[in-house]
This record gives sequence, structure tokens and C-alpha cells, in this order.
Amino acid sequence: MIRRILSPGLLGLIILCFFLPWVNIFCQNYKIASISGIQFVTGTSLKHLL
Repeated sequence: MIRRILSPGLLGLIILCFFLPWVNIFCQNYKIASISGIQFVTGTSLKHLL
């Protein structure tokens, strides 16, 4: 018997958070770059964001 580990609501929340920014880079209170989970997966480098 297979048990459900994640409820559909929790899975939806995880997917939503995946598209939110994971890393914000600031220099003197000025936002230089922001990287989301989808950008990590697709291999976006910081050179393209700066």
C-alpha cells in the first residue's frame, strides 16, 4: 500500500515557492540580482543577470 507523503496543498505550496526568488544579491542597499529556483534548474549564470 502506497502512502501519500505530501498533500496536494503542500505540493502546490512547494511549487509556488520554487518560482519565488531564492537568492537576492545586494550592494550598498541596491539590489543587483535575484535568482529563482527555475533559474537554478535552467542553469542561468550570474553573468546574464549582472
